Amino acid sequence: MSATARRFTFSALLICSTAPGTTPALATRTVPASTELVVPRPDLGAMQKTPRARIETLQESIEKALAAGRHDTREVLEGFGFLGLLYHSAQMLDAAEICYLNARSLAPEDGRWSYYLALVRHSKGDLAGAVQSYEDSIRREPDRAATRLRLGEVLLELGRGEEARAHFEAAEQTGPSAAAALFGLGRVAVLEGDQQRAVELFEGVLAEQPDADAVRYPLGQALRELGRTEEAEGHLALRGDRKVAFPDPLADVLVLTGKSSALQVIGDLAAADDFSEESFRGFVLSQFGEVVGAAAQVEKMLASLEESGSATPVQLGRVHYAAGILLAGQGEDDPAIVHFESAVEGDGELRDAQVKLGNALARGSRFSEAATRYDRALEMRPDDPDVLAKRAAARVADGRLEEATADFERALELATPERRTAVHRQLGDLHYGAGDLDRSARQYLEALRIDEGYVPALERLAAVLGQLRQYDAAAHTYGRWIAREPDNVEARVGEATALILGGRFAAATERLEAGLAAMPGQLDLEDILARHLAASPDPSVRDGGRALELAEELYRKIPTLQSLETLAMAHAQVGAFDQAVAWQTRLLEGADDDVPAAQLDLWRRNLERYRAGTPCCAAPNP
Repeated sequence: MSATARRFTFSALLICSTAPGTTPALATRTVPASTELVVPRPDLGAMQKTPRARIETLQESIEKALAAGRHDTREVLEGFGFLGLLYHSAQMLDAAEICYLNARSLAPEDGRWSYYLALVRHSKGDLAGAVQSYEDSIRREPDRAATRLRLGEVLLELGRGEEARAHFEAAEQTGPSAAAALFGLGRVAVLEGDQQRAVELFEGVLAEQPDADAVRYPLGQALRELGRTEEAEGHLALRGDRKVAFPDPLADVLVLTGKSSALQVIGDLAAADDFSEESFRGFVLSQFGEVVGAAAQVEKMLASLEESGSATPVQLGRVHYAAGILLAGQGEDDPAIVHFESAVEGDGELRDAQVKLGNALARGSRFSEAATRYDRALEMRPDDPDVLAKRAAARVADGRLEEATADFERALELATPERRTAVHRQLGDLHYGAGDLDRSARQYLEALRIDEGYVPALERLAAVLGQLRQYDAAAHTYGRWIAREPDNVEARVGEATALILGGRFAAATERLEAGLAAMPGQLDLEDILARHLAASPDPSVRDGGRALELAEELYRKIPTLQSLETLAMAHAQVGAFDQAVAWQTRLLEGADDDVPAAQLDLWRRNLERYRAGTPCCAAPNP
């Protein structure tokens, strides 16, 4: 056997026999000469060269052993098992199935091969075959909870709830798998129409694993069936795709096999003459974007390449780019910057690496350096509106407003209509920061001409119109924002403020009540409405009773200086001036050095009003 073949066989032994939590392979039985063991050879033409070579070397090694009559050796058994894992992780399911069948025939006492065979058959949609293989694995290794959980899943798909229940109950006895078992039992309860029991079980799952938001959908559905609509909607709004976790060392081995192959593909792609930055980035993110610790694995690969001395600076730069992508995606900008810098040093043509380096520098407030990186990217593609807008934003932060304006205007000429909305908004922000409210408003209006529901422009335009004292227009714009985001408190408060400042007191009351109807108990809305009803300049709007009701509830929830002030205002409006004086006195006594002098003067003047038996009938300060 060649040294390479021995190395791959040893890898098979290592990954298949010593994975944490797995059962070491038992002694193999002697296979009669008539037993036919075939090494499957699917088409590998689309596979990258390193993982393909890995498979081809292992195929050759097994075939040589079979040709020499060594059917019953550990080399052949583990070779078929590992080859099955390689095929399985590459989604070559028919070939993987043959390998697992061969491994099982060589070691029928070892439940691993029936387990992997069941996984393959389940993936292929062969549910009956999957059930048979899981049951075969359980007969050999009855204490593996993961096998029972997966068998229960298949039985549920087949509508065989009673059989599924038995396996979930058996798995429940093992602590680490209890949450997954409860989830299975909950779905059995749903299948049997026992929604109350299902709710109890699903709630038990979330108590164990609060992040498993995939549970919230069946829980919400069960609650809806019970008529508990409000609770149901709450869970359904939080539903996601994070499944209930449970220990499964054998499945982990399969995942690790696929990821080790994917790491090799990164190396192959980085060395390719026809390297495509876009395809490379897509592969890295698709394979490792959500894998914890993936960046560390890429860094180990880098260290190995550097130690071997076989990789070119360009290849190393591209692998540094992969590590930077993963680290930046996890919010680890400082180490990502180091990798991106190494990437562009190794391969100066990595345009996206320059952009991502600029992004990471900008997030770290290193705006001048970020702009320099965007310069490099624009040297390679001068007419990229996205990068022009990024450089403009960096230049704004760096105080280079004229250059930033030129970048934004050039980006507007080049951008698609969808992208122009964001660029108009950014240009509006630039003018706003420079104190030019009229030009700022015009840019936000341009964004809204392209997309009338573009919330960032609605938000900013409403605020600018308010500062320009165009209160009717501001209120109208806030109303458009609310139509897009009915639960946005900032929009509702802004609308009410604009209406009050514009003298439309009754309309402000109506809109605040509508906001509280949409968001019951929202504290900011309760406070501004209570103040408005207690102290509106329009006597037809004032309603002391309603104001006091809101103010007392508000103070119970949040006993702050602001809610104290509101409570005093409300008592004064209903004529309870002794109470108003008492609360206003407590307000002044509780004031600290952070309260502005002008605010303290207003509070003292209002205290004198209450002592004189006069309500606080001035426009509130929302």
